[in-house]
Amino acid sequence: MINAWFDAFEDAFRTYRFENHNIYNMDETGFAIGTSQSNRVIVDSSLRTRYKVQPGRQEWVSIVECIGANKSTLPPLVIFKGAAISNTWISELTPYNWCFSSSPKGWTSNKHGVEWLRRVFEPSTRDKAMGKPRLLICDGHDSHISGNFIAHCEEHNIVLLPLAPHTSHYTQPLDVAVFGPLATALSRGTDSLPVARISKAEWLELYIKAQEKAITPSNIASGWRGAGLVPIQRSKVLRHIVTQPTRPTTPNQQQSLFQAITSSPPNPTLLKEANAAFNAQVLGGKPLDSPARKHAKNLAHISERLATQVAILQKENKEQELILKKRKKRPSGKRAAMQGHFILSTAEIHDKVLAAELETARKRSKKTTTRK
Repeated sequence: MINAWFDAFEDAFRTYRFENHNIYNMDETGFAIGTSQSNRVIVDSSLRTRYKVQPGRQEWVSIVECIGANKSTLPPLVIFKGAAISNTWISELTPYNWCFSSSPKGWTSNKHGVEWLRRVFEPSTRDKAMGKPRLLICDGHDSHISGNFIAHCEEHNIVLLPLAPHTSHYTQPLDVAVFGPLATALSRGTDSLPVARISKAEWLELYIKAQEKAITPSNIASGWRGAGLVPIQRSKVLRHIVTQPTRPTTPNQQQSLFQAITSSPPNPTLLKEANAAFNAQVLGGKPLDSPARKHAKNLAHISERLATQVAILQKENKEQELILKKRKKRPSGKRAAMQGHFILSTAEIHDKVLAAELETARKRSKKTTTRK
């Protein structure tokens, strides 16, 4: 299957003679927002399967990203969960060429795929192509291979090349070296936010920073190189197909793991009894026996740990106060839902909000004049 994919890629390359600035890879990735990502689970590190912790109720958001073989990037499409886009979801730090849309569950659909192709990909790559064919590599998701999607590609000289099923983690540049660092950078950002619930605007600010750190020219080049596409070298992918044997854990490692899992803070009742026995020896002037000396050392460790926890809580409390102050500064009142377009750019959202504010001010001025 991998060899068949590379045969198709090389055949298209020979037929159309694509230049690097006309070769693109697009895909969507999803994130759960609303809570921090600070939970951890223990998994087998030898497995290639990616796990994601999803504690409690969370809200889904989808991002459509696209990268070029010349290390370039296209503006992303952010799909929030909702009936319509609200201006309060868009952070002031958002670049003006980013696009936004919404869906009932925050998922992509066939309509999102066609609109992304029409409003993002086509206008962003048209001038650079100068009439030459463009290659768009994507997975086999329904929104990427719908009839309208394919028809639009044929109409605008875009060669569509879907990936083989269940091979995107080997052959898709975005999956090979971009989405992994992006998820890591975003998780670190959400972990550092000392609040229980994260708003859409706050999450968007974190994603902007994570994208700057992860979707870099070096990571993009690594993705194309690791997928064996630029330069064409299928051995880069085929060498990963052979399953490597796993090393069995030794008895010492199993014992260490068991102790790490079963360790817990001291039981309050047992700690109270131990403190009473310790105080009886100290106040009674008796020499400390071996258990009492161990308990004294343990109390020292407990006091240091508690002091550290207090310092951490104080720091988190200050950060929470700053975030709450920042939230109070955001525009309040009735939210303006952006209607009329399925996908809106940041500039269009700002223009619509400004127009709505001017219309409200005009109506208020008209009412004041009528009263006079």
